[in-house]
Amino acid sequence: MDIKKPAKKALYSFYANPLSKILYNSEIKKRSHLYLSEIIPLSQKINMFAPFSPEIHKPNDWYGHAKIFKKFLGLSSGYKFKFTIEHGTYLDDEIADIDLEDNLPSIITYSKNRADILRHKKAHVFSIGPFIHYAPDFLSENEFSKEKKRLGKNLLVFPMHSTMDTNFNFNITKLCRVIGKLGKDFNKIRICLYWIDVLNGHYKIYQDFGFECVTAGHILDPLFIPRLKSIIKLADYTISNGISTHVAYNIFLNKPHYIIPQKFHLSGNIKEIKTNSILVGSDPYKKILNAFSKPGLKISAEQRRLVDYYWGMNEVKTKKEFLAIVDKTESIYEELKKH
Repeated sequence: MDIKKPAKKALYSFYANPLSKILYNSEIKKRSHLYLSEIIPLSQKINMFAPFSPEIHKPNDWYGHAKIFKKFLGLSSGYKFKFTIEHGTYLDDEIADIDLEDNLPSIITYSKNRADILRHKKAHVFSIGPFIHYAPDFLSENEFSKEKKRLGKNLLVFPMHSTMDTNFNFNITKLCRVIGKLGKDFNKIRICLYWIDVLNGHYKIYQDFGFECVTAGHILDPLFIPRLKSIIKLADYTISNGISTHVAYNIFLNKPHYIIPQKFHLSGNIKEIKTNSILVGSDPYKKILNAFSKPGLKISAEQRRLVDYYWGMNEVKTKKEFLAIVDKTESIYEELKKH
């Protein structure tokens, strides 16, 4: 979406009414009862300007991050964080334009390494490790047990996904053939699809190969990360065809991961295409790809080291530590308002 900031704020204000809130909450409640495999209703579009977040910086609640953090911290759902929550995986010095939009002085990210990079863009940066750590499980213990029994030994696949502005194109049929060979000793093969790729119809190819498709849901669904957490925890082994946040989340949740390098091309947003091209050609990308390029049933020390370095596995915070960060960013914000 290429809408200037004043126009965005006007649209957010327009939709910030009781009826819109009722409609949004009703839709989210309806989706909360759906199975992980009900990919089409879970992926249906939600108005990007719906009252999905009380945050100053609305993208803080993409994937439900801000809501998850507040629940973990025991804060009210209406509290407004005075920091930006970085979203997405960046292995170089790039930062998403949208994460700079609201001029908040502080930003939350994954690792110390990433924090050092972001200090060139933001005055105050805090690392808290993989965000999935703070999310509750979507499935109850009983539901998880039943689903695990149904699935048996299962392989979980994360195909690289498109975004709202850019299509991620690769030979899905070729990937499916490789998945089929790798998954011959598993009872079930599951494909975790991003909501945009569900709407693009990509699921049909995977289903034609006999694979079960699941999704964490829409970007504005606060249960996105809890669903993703349960999807990963149900798996015995995970694979993908590229590097993104899923690599860190799989290793953090102790699921071995294997990356199948695959040629792809992007279409759509020119800037996003350029950013992705730089990422794929970067040394960090090559290092991670090399570390995960051999299939194995155990997570290696090198894999853990790289995930810690780029995604901060050892940076997770206790409730007390995280609240201290919240208090500090609140003070920074209030002090800035005085000047």
